[in-house]
Amino acid sequence: MNNVNLKKLLNDYERKRIQEENNLEYRKNELYNSYPRLQEIDRELSSLAISSAKQLIQKNSKDIINNLNNSITKLKKEKNELLFSIGKDYNYLTPNYDCNICKDTGYIINNYETKMCNCLKQKLFNLEFSINFL
Repeated sequence: MNNVNLKKLLNDYERKRIQEENNLEYRKNELYNSYPRLQEIDRELSSLAISSAKQLIQKNSKDIINNLNNSITKLKKEKNELLFSIGKDYNYLTPNYDCNICKDTGYIINNYETKMCNCLKQKLFNLEFSINFL
């Protein structure tokens, strides 16, 4: 394996990931400005996630957790319905990675061990093959 090729590919991955994060922020800002309720829902979801974590730590009450989960489910449903009503898919406000396994990092963590993702292995193989045999 050529370290120069690996470094080039990892730079490509980082550039792609940053570009997608910027695109996602643009999409969010665009929708939040036009549909403020979407931003409210996202803020409420974040707040509920924090509340859920606190409740689990403080007291493991199934009723409280069920109520929080029901609230989260309702908010997600409202968000998806709002997105659908304006012609957007439910995942419009999520990153569009080329590889959903590694999220375009090139690496995955499996059993506390970091491993090269198959997508990066394949790109590295293709790059080295094209250099050596073409």
